[in-house]
Amino acid sequence: MTQEAAGEENIADINAFSQVIDFDSEANVWYFSDLWYGDPPMAPANPGYSKCVTRVKDALFSDSSMTQRETYLTITDTISRIEDLWIGILKDDFVFSFRNSLEVKAYNSMERQCQSLTWTLEKYVLEFIRSEAKSMLVNCLNDNDLENAFSNIVTRVAIEIEQQVTSLCNDLDSFVERSTLKDVMIQWTQSKKTRFKLLAENLVLKAKTDISNTKEEIKIQRLKITEQTNHEREINELATNLAVKMQGKTPDRDKLEGDFNQFWNSWINQLGLKDDIKFCSIADQIENLLYDKFPSDAAFFKGKWFKADPSYDHLSKLEGSISAHRIMPTEHFSRLSGLFGFGKEKTDNCRNQTVDIINQTFRKIDSRLLELYSQDIRFDMSYVTEIMNIIVNDIDDHNDHITNDYKFNLLPPFRAMIVNHVAMHVSTFFTKLNERYNKKHSPKSQIEMYKGTALALFINLVEQKTEDVIAAGFFKEAMIKTIVEHVTELLPIDIQENILLLFSNAKFGLMKDIMVYLANANKFEEYKAFIKDPTTFAKTWITKLTNEVMFERKGKGETKYADLAKSRVHQIFCHLRESIQEANENCTKPGHSNVKHWIDNFLKHVAETNYLPLSSDILIHVQSRKVSDIGNFSKMLLDDLKNTERIVLRTFQATNGSTVQWNESPIPKIMNRLWGCEAKCMFCYEPCKNTDKDHASLGFPHQCIQHRPKGIRGFSWVRSDKLVVDFCNYSVSTENMYKWHKDDEREEWKYYKDYKKRHPDWDILPSSDVSRYWMWVVCKYQHEFVKMYGIKLPDVPAHWWSITKEQAIESISSTS
Repeated sequence: MTQEAAGEENIADINAFSQVIDFDSEANVWYFSDLWYGDPPMAPANPGYSKCVTRVKDALFSDSSMTQRETYLTITDTISRIEDLWIGILKDDFVFSFRNSLEVKAYNSMERQCQSLTWTLEKYVLEFIRSEAKSMLVNCLNDNDLENAFSNIVTRVAIEIEQQVTSLCNDLDSFVERSTLKDVMIQWTQSKKTRFKLLAENLVLKAKTDISNTKEEIKIQRLKITEQTNHEREINELATNLAVKMQGKTPDRDKLEGDFNQFWNSWINQLGLKDDIKFCSIADQIENLLYDKFPSDAAFFKGKWFKADPSYDHLSKLEGSISAHRIMPTEHFSRLSGLFGFGKEKTDNCRNQTVDIINQTFRKIDSRLLELYSQDIRFDMSYVTEIMNIIVNDIDDHNDHITNDYKFNLLPPFRAMIVNHVAMHVSTFFTKLNERYNKKHSPKSQIEMYKGTALALFINLVEQKTEDVIAAGFFKEAMIKTIVEHVTELLPIDIQENILLLFSNAKFGLMKDIMVYLANANKFEEYKAFIKDPTTFAKTWITKLTNEVMFERKGKGETKYADLAKSRVHQIFCHLRESIQEANENCTKPGHSNVKHWIDNFLKHVAETNYLPLSSDILIHVQSRKVSDIGNFSKMLLDDLKNTERIVLRTFQATNGSTVQWNESPIPKIMNRLWGCEAKCMFCYEPCKNTDKDHASLGFPHQCIQHRPKGIRGFSWVRSDKLVVDFCNYSVSTENMYKWHKDDEREEWKYYKDYKKRHPDWDILPSSDVSRYWMWVVCKYQHEFVKMYGIKLPDVPAHWWSITKEQAIESISSTS
């Protein structure tokens, strides 16, 4: 039996039961006589029974004290171990039921440590790419230098990652060695180290791709900078000519700005700059995609595609945008064959359920669109393809009826209607997205950003300031632009780290906070969204939480976002001061006291410290000025650094949740670390508790922190059609049976206790310990669940009704 069990667990070196439990069949078996002499209640107690109990107790304590172990279990863990053993004995199923809670505790502890260690590695790679690697690339003089630098950087990052992995493995060994659960953890140590190495390989590949993309962006940016610099020089010349005409006059600053603004628009027109970047109509591109992807639905699209409908301009989200009255019974859905009693009531149920199904799809799309809108990106057709695939996959999944027991299929005309509806919405959405991108990145917009620099040049020339002052002004503007861009690129890393720190218990902490939120929100629609698609709900919830944490302003204090930026900005300006001082000292030598040598020395020091990706192109206007006194020029820069730092910080202080535009949204990475596995219990839809997406392949099955009444997932009793209130972790310990489609006579009935035969990657520990939280939810929303699934009210146990919301929330905290 032991060998069979070991084979089921894929363990090759276990052959005898004594290798699993320290057991001697000769010395560790005791015979217990009856407790009573004769028949109770008049029978006297048997003293031999008590003596045998004493011998067993002495043997247990003697063995425990004499056993040589490297680590020892605590009393609590020992009790837990005995309880697990007893459950295994009662179930007579050591392979599937003797999965003890100490292993769970050890695995969770080890997983949290591994998550922390891998984040350290990932953070290092992210910061290296965005700071050091970019600094090395921007300082290359030509394309050949760029290619050589790229090869060197990739080699270096691979070496650094390899060294980091060695360090991580050592840290993991130290963690396991210090743990009281060392003997349990040791079984996963090697697989975790292997995962570190696989992660390292993936990070090297991703780093290579990201560095390559940065290299190509620099090439493109250089072409743009050349054109941009030429435009800026023309603007400088026009501003200089105007300033010369006004020299000798003494107008105030407001009058000077007014005169400058009058000429500005004419200068822009003179340069022939426009606000938009030419591209094919987004509506036309989407229409072409639909005809290619859905040729069978072409008849539906013809004549309906993009008729003027101003309502889409004001549609903020897709969820809730399709109502039940738009669902046509014969056109949009059909009942499954073999089912009867499909009258008006059942038809209305199907309509409502169809709305629920499509709202689940809409939530996924809304979540994705929200993520895209928060980033500084331009339209790409791959986004539309991704969204259309969500629609197709969800409708196909519904019609397969593998994970649902709905009694109807959704028909092609329904899919065509939804595709058309979503296409109309995303066409408007992506058009606005692209307009925003063009407004920021078009040649005209880039020159508009230069307006402040040109105005400062104009005023300085009118007021006949020295070349040193003018050059210092150009330097200041260049630093502001570069530092804002760089810090904006780094902030998602800091935000990810800060949000992860809020959840020390990872997924359990996140799920607990979501469940508390749901209880207090008092909205069944939110519960429905969480039950049906917990991953999408969690992503949306995390997005809102991130915005609240980062951009909530308490009183006159700064936002967390601004505070994180302040830390980065201050560090950069400290280095900047050193670079300015270094450049000034090196230019005191004879023959080196000119602005070109100063810039060369300044850039050299910046490149050596790698705190800011800075190219010589950004200082082209500084180099064009005839600085007469390098010492005075450096002093002006140093004296104005504090003011320059304040100007940079104001950009981040003014940013809020609706105006922030990430270079790369932190939300997907946060979700990957906090949520991980997206599996749900097949009986109650409770999410798997593991944060490691690959845990099942490591031999650790899907498990839930707690389970729910099966009726929450839609189960009902066959004869009464009442919502089921039994928990699945109770059902697997009974002789109860189920089938997914109770009205389908062709489907066989299955025992809950045999779930492993069809779902080998799941582990549902048999238990009568059930969640008071979900008991409270069933009581509070029983009518809503009945309407949602088209079934009848449940027979709720009497004691469930006494559970208060406060007790329900408190019960989550005691769950482990």
